[in-house]
Amino acid sequence: DWSSDVCSSDLAEHAEAGHLLAAGRYADEGPEAALLVFSAETADEVARWLDDDPFALVGLVAGREIRLWPVVLGPWGAQQ
Repeated sequence: DWSSDVCSSDLAEHAEAGHLLAAGRYADEGPEAALLVFSAETADEVARWLDDDPFALVGLVAGREIRLWPVVLGPWGAQQ
């Protein structure tokens, strides 16, 4: 089960530390993928976290795209 695997990864530690705000796999019929929303000072910081994730280290991550997302509305906007 994907969700139990995630809980055992370094991602759970990032969630506990407040860096990872949300994570989940897409449930539609598109390619198997996930969305992770991090709070970080820089994109390089997120890249380092993802590079060190055990799933990435053993080749289970086929690719990634890190994009900046300034929050305009919603509860996460208050954290910036």
